[in-house]
Amino acid sequence: MKSKLSILIDLSNERSVHFNSHSIIHFAKILGEINLINVSEIIKKKKKIDPLSINKDLIIHNPNNIDELKNILVKEKFTLMYCLAFNQEYFFINFLINRLKNKIFVISNLGYNPENFNYEKRTFFQKIKIFFNIRLNYYIMRILVLFNILPNIDYFFESSSYVINSINGGLSKKIQKKISWLNFSLYKNLIKINSKHHDNLFNNRFEVSEEYIVFVDGFIFDHEDRIMRDGKINIIDRKKYFKDVNNLLNNLQTMYEKKVIVCLHPANNISLKNKDYGKFECVKYQTEKFISKAFIVLYHEGSSVIQAILQKKNIINLHGNYLGTYINKRCELYAKLLDIKRYDLENYKLDDKESLIQELNASKPNYESYIRENIITDSTKTGIEQIINHLNLE
Repeated sequence: MKSKLSILIDLSNERSVHFNSHSIIHFAKILGEINLINVSEIIKKKKKIDPLSINKDLIIHNPNNIDELKNILVKEKFTLMYCLAFNQEYFFINFLINRLKNKIFVISNLGYNPENFNYEKRTFFQKIKIFFNIRLNYYIMRILVLFNILPNIDYFFESSSYVINSINGGLSKKIQKKISWLNFSLYKNLIKINSKHHDNLFNNRFEVSEEYIVFVDGFIFDHEDRIMRDGKINIIDRKKYFKDVNNLLNNLQTMYEKKVIVCLHPANNISLKNKDYGKFECVKYQTEKFISKAFIVLYHEGSSVIQAILQKKNIINLHGNYLGTYINKRCELYAKLLDIKRYDLENYKLDDKESLIQELNASKPNYESYIRENIITDSTKTGIEQIINHLNLE
């Protein structure tokens, strides 16, 4: 029997809305009118984004409290695309969902490698601190799921073989293999789908060209993930880093006569305030657009490089001692796996323009296996179409 789709989301969380907008747009394009349930009023936060700016074919529900949310969910018995989190502010919402037994699913369609390097080169006391700051909440959440207080995820749609293999290799799946009836995994069903980057190409969402030199800013000094692991950067290293990055970008701009675009991390307001990137144009929430128009993509770490891999762009990885242990290990993640060209920002020699492009092109055959394993499972349809077919949505 076909089921109706609803998006369960918090419109006060800009990063979540931005991340999920791709899926919402594509669901609405295929299914027509779909429901969106905004929980920001329940948690007493102001809605920051008008959902109709994402797509006009949305039926918007804005429940003011848990009872109103319950009435909406009981009346329609939606299948829910879950765009929230298992943290304290959503506790009563998650508790309600668990009681009502609505089918819920999560989409993770980047195609990334989930290695985190939390405990790399750490002392015992540093490891304890990282555990309490980062991992403890995860284990509390898993215990609440185990005791049926928070819901399991019925369907986890994932693009990355790394993620799927990591989940299947986890303790809960190992126990289930030995005791088949005991399933306390967070994800009841794992389904592999195409990456959203494939979907964007499939639907011709962005114009593809070689117009710009694009630097993907990682917000690497001021992001809380880095600070929790490596502490705050000193001012001298921070100034030297931006001087080195700007010099490299300026040299490439002059060498290839192509404009530099800096794609800022969504949380990075500090660089705008400090004018860290000088006269280079800085943009937010347009990384996919400008990677599609890139001649060369420069990055440190993060999943944005996956689009550049799919589009066979010229890619340069940047690292340096002043970035710290955590960031430098993450810088290695895709670079070593795919033999991507790397520059140490503190000590590098810029090749001549022809030699550099030859070297960048030499890495591209290495992209193929990554694309097969983590980006495209079925080139004839989009990942959203795969989800609709699997869940029999209408």
